[in-house]
Amino acid sequence: MIFSNSLLLFLNLSVLLFLLFMAGMIICRRIIRDKTQKLKREIDRHELTEKALRESELRYKELAEMLPQIIFEMDTRGRLTFVNNQAFRQFGYLPEDFNGELTAFQMLVEEDRERAQQQISNVLRGQTPASNEYTALRKDNSTFPIIIFSSPIIRAGEAVGLRGVIVNISEIKRSEAAVKESEARFRMVTDGSLAGVVIVQNRKFLYANPAFADIFGYDAEDILLNLKPSQLIHAEDRDAIIREIASMSRQGTDSLHYEFRGIHKSGKIIHCELLSRRVLYDGKPSIIGTILDITKRKRAEENLKESESKFRTIVEYSLGGFVIVDDNFKIQYANDELSGILQYSKEELVGNDFRNFFDAESLKIVTDYYIRRQKGEKVPVRYEIKIQRKDGSECHALLSVSVIKDSQGNARTLAHFLDMTERKQLEEQLRHAQKMEAIGRLAGGIAHDFNNLLTIIQGYSELLLMQLKENDKLHREVAQIDKASQRAANLVQQLLAFSRKQFLKPTVINLNHLIAEIEDMLRRLLLADIQFRAELDQEIGSIRADQTQIEQVILNLVVNARDAMPQGGKLTLRTRKMRIEKENTRIYSLLTPGNYVVLTISDTGTGMDEETQSHLFEPFFTTKGNGKGTGLGLSTAYGIIRQSGGNIFVESLPGKGTTFKLFFPEVDNQPETRHIPQPERESANGNETILVVEDEEQVRLLICDTLKSLGYHVLDAPDGQQALEICRNYIDDIHLLLTDVVMPGINGVQLAQNCKPLKPEMKVIYMSGYTDDNIVQPGNPEKSVRFIQKPFSPAALAEFVRAFLEN
Repeated sequence: MIFSNSLLLFLNLSVLLFLLFMAGMIICRRIIRDKTQKLKREIDRHELTEKALRESELRYKELAEMLPQIIFEMDTRGRLTFVNNQAFRQFGYLPEDFNGELTAFQMLVEEDRERAQQQISNVLRGQTPASNEYTALRKDNSTFPIIIFSSPIIRAGEAVGLRGVIVNISEIKRSEAAVKESEARFRMVTDGSLAGVVIVQNRKFLYANPAFADIFGYDAEDILLNLKPSQLIHAEDRDAIIREIASMSRQGTDSLHYEFRGIHKSGKIIHCELLSRRVLYDGKPSIIGTILDITKRKRAEENLKESESKFRTIVEYSLGGFVIVDDNFKIQYANDELSGILQYSKEELVGNDFRNFFDAESLKIVTDYYIRRQKGEKVPVRYEIKIQRKDGSECHALLSVSVIKDSQGNARTLAHFLDMTERKQLEEQLRHAQKMEAIGRLAGGIAHDFNNLLTIIQGYSELLLMQLKENDKLHREVAQIDKASQRAANLVQQLLAFSRKQFLKPTVINLNHLIAEIEDMLRRLLLADIQFRAELDQEIGSIRADQTQIEQVILNLVVNARDAMPQGGKLTLRTRKMRIEKENTRIYSLLTPGNYVVLTISDTGTGMDEETQSHLFEPFFTTKGNGKGTGLGLSTAYGIIRQSGGNIFVESLPGKGTTFKLFFPEVDNQPETRHIPQPERESANGNETILVVEDEEQVRLLICDTLKSLGYHVLDAPDGQQALEICRNYIDDIHLLLTDVVMPGINGVQLAQNCKPLKPEMKVIYMSGYTDDNIVQPGNPEKSVRFIQKPFSPAALAEFVRAFLEN
């Protein structure tokens, strides 16, 4: 049993070992087969690799031979181990020259060999392969420029040589030289150009010539480094020019012509003209532009336009008429003013005969001018003529003629008509004003002398009346003398008013307020059948005038209007504001431009003809019967208004009534409160010292006698020089200097100025028959100065002196 089991075990082990052996054999066979197949594949792959390598080398050689560049290989000592046929062709060597001993250094000029050896060492040491420019040396010793591109040959991890490409850059060098030459020519042309030249790429400056820098006031370097094109363009033109440049690309156009406003470095605006073209610069789209500074041209164009505009304006809107006439007397051009002067339309004038518009005498003048001019004689260019209007009326004109040429060179006559009708009227006004001025000077001179005489007459007549009793026979005669002198004094005051030499006390007043104050009195002056109306503009400003004198003017004009309406009518007073412009001064003579307050007094009375109006303001001229007026009312009004800085105008037609217009300069001040006179003093006596200076002996004696009778201590002198000596030598105080204004030598004002340092506390009273603005200024602000107008009575003088000394 045991044996059987053992045998069975043995058999089983034997079978197992056999099976293991067989399995091992199978595995070995498979391993051997796999190894064999793998080896075979390696052998096949190696053969394929060698074949591919051979094919690659063949292709490399074929490719190397096909390339236009030189392909080379060298060992570490620089000996060439391979070169393609380009090396033979470009260096001039034969294949047999490459016998393994020819080095790359022999193919370079001597001065480049050391640098080439250093470069080869760098490449062999594993530094980054690089390209370098050298000068190659042919076998025949000629040279050409090359670039060598090289890299190391690595075998078994070791550099055994290097290979590379040699590129002949002769053409590139020639191109570069051509480019440099072209650039040099470009810079020579552009740098010397008077026009600015720029190259712009991607909205940046790449180039700017000196002229461009000068145009904008910068350095060229500053423009290239710090500025953009948009910074040199006016903000209002910037977007427009950008759109224009952008449209070049959209529309496919290569050029642009544009005008824009540039900004100079100083900030001023300059006008520029741009001529630009699209180009390729360094292979990129760019714009090359030519800039011209056309500021002067623009200014000239603007001046030309302005000149043409001015000429057109002068011709079309001139006060005179312009006409162009050919040698056949046909009108070729006429302006609107001539049309207005002649009362013909421009269509009626053009083509008409120039001679149809002159009277017989003027036609002779014009015809004679043409005849003499055509003969080549020197002829006058200005003539006073008369021209016929369409309605048959005549117009006085100043004719100025000159010869011009049209575009074909034909001579034409340019004639200018200046309407002199109004000027003739103004000349009449001027002659009238000069006559009035002469009469005024005469009246003023007479009034001055009369005032001195009346002062004496009134003074001594008043002194006599004070000494005579009322029942005395002489009292009545002396009273008549005094009364006559008073009337004479009133006449003299009117003459002074006309001559504008009376003493005024101007204040700021409102005409509306003044008329309201005297309206009741005016109504009482008028007859019951005269309608009175006051139309007062509440917006009028103030005026500066003597209120009492203006009241007198209004009263005189109202009385004249009343007398001109014996059958009744309407009388109207109006106030309004008016602005006088420069062009209006031709109508309203003697008025300067500015704001005025106008008082208009209109009646519906008998009116006046032109002859009467021409004498209206002359002293003693009157249309009233004998004994019904002195003829000084209007002349007085004229003088008061002129002395107040204004003027008076009259408009009247027979049977159509009369209108007086009174112009007063407007002032900004508010109206002043009217002064209320203080009651007279009980006594005019005094004991102060008074220096009396008067060149008229009788007047001086009267004044001295009057003052002495009142208790004053009186010193007197006949002229300013003696009065000045008295001031220097008199030890005690002189309380008052009473001096005439107009005296020979030192006048009253000069005397007061010279005496003031000698007697600082001395007060001054000026006296005169009239005032001259150059001597005494009315309303003198000095409290120590006053003025009394001749003639004056002893009582008036005494009261005036006493009041002033007690002030």
